[in-house]
Amino acid sequence: MVSPESRRREWSLGLSLAADTALLAGYAVVSVGAASLPLLAETLRGGILMLLGWWILATMRRVHRGHLPGYDYGSGKLERFANFLVGSLLLLGAVWVVTRTIGAWLAGPLPPGSGAWLMAAQVLAAVNVVLNGAAFLALWRAARDGTSLLMAGQVQARLGKLVTSVLVLASVAITTNWPGTQLAWIANLAGGLLVAAVMCGIGLTMLRETLPDLLDRALEERLQRAINKSLGAHFQHYETLERVRSRQSGGRAHIEIALGFAPSRPFGEVAEVARQMARELEAMIPGAEVVVVPVTVQLG
Repeated sequence: MVSPESRRREWSLGLSLAADTALLAGYAVVSVGAASLPLLAETLRGGILMLLGWWILATMRRVHRGHLPGYDYGSGKLERFANFLVGSLLLLGAVWVVTRTIGAWLAGPLPPGSGAWLMAAQVLAAVNVVLNGAAFLALWRAARDGTSLLMAGQVQARLGKLVTSVLVLASVAITTNWPGTQLAWIANLAGGLLVAAVMCGIGLTMLRETLPDLLDRALEERLQRAINKSLGAHFQHYETLERVRSRQSGGRAHIEIALGFAPSRPFGEVAEVARQMARELEAMIPGAEVVVVPVTVQLG
């Protein structure tokens, strides 16, 4: 059963992606007709995030419906990898935009595009600012509880879209109102570089936040002490400690404890010990996912 909050996240992300898809085709055509480097950079950035955004929406729907295969520590690592992929492609896109900007600078000023193309570019850029602002607010409201890593990554990406769309609008407005001038040429180059800088900043932020968890970050020492404290408090309720596995997946702790019980112990008693330990650890470590696995062991 999908919760209302999960459905709200899916709808907010889906509607924002639908708006992006509708604009992207127009951006691709107008950026060439208007010879606008900022629009071309925005088309690339938007294309990267749009394709990954649809994939993230599909992944989110599977997470919400429990259709993903089992993972030892939940789906947090998969979500972090999605955000890592977004950040990596943003950095690659920024490098490509910088390369094109350098090429345009070396080539020198070009004849201005037609007035119709420039006006179309300005209208599209203004529409993009409005849509990105509305989408950012919707995504931020849906993700402000901080429980979904996929939504958190999309909020960051959408904030980058909003900032770059404002920069693109400013650059295109200058080019449209003063076509063929030195100011228009500089605005075109500066707009491309500013878009690349924002792409680079958002990409680096996402990589910095995702890499620690992709590298299997261990629990903090205080959390490990809490696990040991619980094991010590209940040592008389189990025969052997088989294993303890723990890690930090995203912003959540995942703990798996396997306890050995004699074959003669009643099932109800064993299950109650497992439940008590799980509840105690979840109370000591808020937000943790704790699994206590009973194992039958032969003693003596």
